[in-house]
Amino acid sequence: MRRRPGLHLPPGIAAAVSRAGRRAGHRRASLLPLFALPLLPAAFMALLFGRGHALGGLVAAGFIAWAAGRVLRRGRPGGARRAAILMGVAAGVAALVGAQLGTIGAAVLAALAWGGTRLLLDGVDAAESEANAEAEATRVEAARAEATRAEAAARAAAAPPEPAMPAVLRDATARLARIEAAAAGLRDSRLLAASQAMGEVVAELLLRPERLPAARRFLTVQLEGLERVTAGLSAGATPPSGLPRLLDDMRDAADRLRQDMRRAADEELDIQVRVLSARLREEGYA
Repeated sequence: MRRRPGLHLPPGIAAAVSRAGRRAGHRRASLLPLFALPLLPAAFMALLFGRGHALGGLVAAGFIAWAAGRVLRRGRPGGARRAAILMGVAAGVAALVGAQLGTIGAAVLAALAWGGTRLLLDGVDAAESEANAEAEATRVEAARAEATRAEAAARAAAAPPEPAMPAVLRDATARLARIEAAAAGLRDSRLLAASQAMGEVVAELLLRPERLPAARRFLTVQLEGLERVTAGLSAGATPPSGLPRLLDDMRDAADRLRQDMRRAADEELDIQVRVLSARLREEGYA
């Protein structure tokens, strides 16, 4: 039941070892009251012959032996040591009061009972201490895991929710995915390039949703145009001569809009930096 220092067992195996140690201690605890069985005939004879003093000593010895089993069954640290002391006291009381062997004889029998019980219960204290340590470690690990879950839940509750994607951009993303899938199936590089350029515009608007009102009309016209072209080509229509130029123009328009949005964002940041610098100088901090 003893383990080498530094050897850590998995929780399931450790729990099984602990339970095995407790069961071994309980089995040995059940043996202690059996050592008091020889006192029953002696108690009966004392009762029969009216030896009340001896009867009282034998009953007390049996009760002490029963108490030793109870102490060991509780599974507390040091239980085996206390149980051995109680068994020695029980033997001494039985010998001194019940059998009237005298002080020396009672002391010898008490010492023998104490030593025999210690041999019988050898290792029980270590097993109980190990079981208690495993139980405490399990409780600590459970408390630590619960604290970690509570901390994670608190962080999740305190964290601001991610902004939801505007419905217009969500719809545009889904429509562009269908257009790109159709363009890939048609093997039309210009149609695919135009749809990918629109995808970059949508990605830019996701980063700067404040630009959406100004770009909403552009999104509507471009997406409807790409969908109509895709539907016609998928239906087997012959591409008109002006289609390549139209798709190139749509791609270029998407690129220009994206560049304009980035340029406007850069200009806004530049203005904010200038205003902040001027304010810091006015306040004397720069």
